[in-house]
Amino acid sequence: WLGVSVTTTVVRDRRTEGLHAMTSGSAAPVIRRCADTFDGKSVLPMSEARRRALLKVVKRWRSEGMTVVALAYDPVSNSEGHVFRTLDRASQEQGEREEAAKRAAVLASRAGAPNRVRKSRKAAAAPVQASATAPALPGGA
Repeated sequence: WLGVSVTTTVVRDRRTEGLHAMTSGSAAPVIRRCADTFDGKSVLPMSEARRRALLKVVKRWRSEGMTVVALAYDPVSNSEGHVFRTLDRASQEQGEREEAAKRAAVLASRAGAPNRVRKSRKAAAAPVQASATAPALPGGA
């Protein structure tokens, strides 16, 4: 038994800039946490009867050797979204710093390239390492 596996990814709707949590994973824990259900046409409140019926189907399919995965969606509130936007911005800034460090290393190697080309026919190139630290999150988190 491998345990429960659930993954949530936060995505941004480019049209509205709204954030959405998309969750997939082991069906039973996802179904147990859902407040609503989609019947193929519309979103309805998840009744206990519907939840039991879904869990019964999951149990039957698993007994037949099937892997059952559930998908869930939830819009991210503005207060929660602030955290994700801050992390996204920090990640973008980190990437920009790493790209700038790579460009600087390339420019530095090009500046000395004529002398190295003659001397380095037998030498292996040394790897260039760039590092930067992510900015602190607001509130010391």
